[in-house]
Amino acid sequence: MKFREAYLAALLALTLGFSSIAAAYTPTAADNKEMLAYVVAMPDRAVALEKAGDRALEGGDSATAIKNYAHAISLIMITGGYRINFWDSAHVSQGWELHGIEPGPGYAAGLRDGDILTAANGVAITALSRVNAYNVIFDDALDPPTLTVIRGGAAPFDIKPGLPELSLNDDLTLANWTDVNRLLEKQVALYAKMATRPPIPQEARRLAAKGQELAKSATTSAQLKAASDQYKMASFAAPWWADLYVNYGLFQDASGDALGAKQSFELYALLNPQGRDLDVVRAKISGLSDRASNQTKLQDWEGWWSQLINGRRQTTGMRVVRDGNLLSVTNLDKHTPWLRATITGDNTAQAIIRFSADSSVLTSAFLNAVNKCFNGAMEMTTNMSLSPDRKQLTLISYNDLDVDFASCAIVRQEQSTMIWVK
Repeated sequence: MKFREAYLAALLALTLGFSSIAAAYTPTAADNKEMLAYVVAMPDRAVALEKAGDRALEGGDSATAIKNYAHAISLIMITGGYRINFWDSAHVSQGWELHGIEPGPGYAAGLRDGDILTAANGVAITALSRVNAYNVIFDDALDPPTLTVIRGGAAPFDIKPGLPELSLNDDLTLANWTDVNRLLEKQVALYAKMATRPPIPQEARRLAAKGQELAKSATTSAQLKAASDQYKMASFAAPWWADLYVNYGLFQDASGDALGAKQSFELYALLNPQGRDLDVVRAKISGLSDRASNQTKLQDWEGWWSQLINGRRQTTGMRVVRDGNLLSVTNLDKHTPWLRATITGDNTAQAIIRFSADSSVLTSAFLNAVNKCFNGAMEMTTNMSLSPDRKQLTLISYNDLDVDFASCAIVRQEQSTMIWVK
């Protein structure tokens, strides 16, 4: 599984001070270090959870297998909010005293300002740091914790909130969706065997309704993605909801996501094998197969790539984002756009490299020419290609260029081959 690469962006956000957390509390350097260690361990934990789920399934324990698969998805993709503002809580001798609780899942379950949290799922948090206590409480967004509470000096009692308000972690949308979808498919296969399935959570219905609403007016790629994200989170919240996959599949098909539509229709057929519309759904699956195969080839360009020099993977990297057959490449060292490209075949793309005056790999004479002749930046066309196994990306780059200062013409250019691997 390739979870680790997807966490690079999350690490960047966390080390800048929990930028995704809106609270008055300002994290300390120690807080950042603790959260960084927690996030670094997430990929290995996700892998371990899937393996634990597989072992539970081999032993006949479907419930534990489903729980572990869902937890792995939660670690990779999902964040959940109970609106209890834990980052503004105060550490007291008995635990963590809550302040600023807003209407939401936590309040609906009975949590109130002044409540002191002492444990989550039986794990004491009284002596834990703010970050470690937070991680114990919010570790699994798809399985709300049982919170042990002290109120007004009375005896401790337990509160279990409902499913939190879910959101897809935008920093992780380049994660290997094949891995995530496999976990979802494992869950659905188990739910399909149940004579009685769980009720649909309200949060799943809310997400699906929002996805449907956004889909009605979506025209741009960003709007289509926003609608898709809502449907996807609804499927994580209620993997057994057969009708959801039909609606999601129709939306995916209409928006050009043949691969996603095919999977959604397949999950519907698995959950509803006696459905009256099954012949129609199977026909849709058959009709999507060729388009889905082509889309898979295009998606192989996406993700996090590390440079390979003399057979060794380097710490430098780049992120490739695809919108249709257009690629945008960001240099992770400077976090700035580096090149853009157009996919011209299954394994080839024409790339436009942008050189700017702050580049560290070009000669000073060339940089002067860039400033004088090209208003601080210039572009050159080159080529990119994927290896047959689609795990190595080759880029023809420019290591040395000379420009005639008088005419601003390029009089010499030397190319080099750069190798990148996932």
